[in-house]
Amino acid sequence: MDTTTIASTIKRQINFKELMAIGAQTFYALPNTKTHLGGLQFTASLFGKKPVTVKILLNGCDLYDITINSKLGSKKELLNITDIYCDQLTEIIINNIEKHWKSSYRV
Repeated sequence: MDTTTIASTIKRQINFKELMAIGAQTFYALPNTKTHLGGLQFTASLFGKKPVTVKILLNGCDLYDITINSKLGSKKELLNITDIYCDQLTEIIINNIEKHWKSSYRV
């Protein structure tokens, strides 16, 4: 399976309305690595909120690894979690982004 197909599949597995609600944009297909078969990266940003970068990688167990990083300033890692089932993607991504935004509100 090529990386574009993998990225498209991941995007379809995340609730579309939830993606729009967090201002998801700039979607990229991620290449294969030694430990992953490809993935999807996007930025989530709403007015007045600090943008974050979300990476979702397909691992060899047909599960997902998720990394969420703040995009400004220190670019700190907010979440790094492995072996996630597809039906958990939306909840984990949305909850962690909202948690970050609530803790770092800016005007």
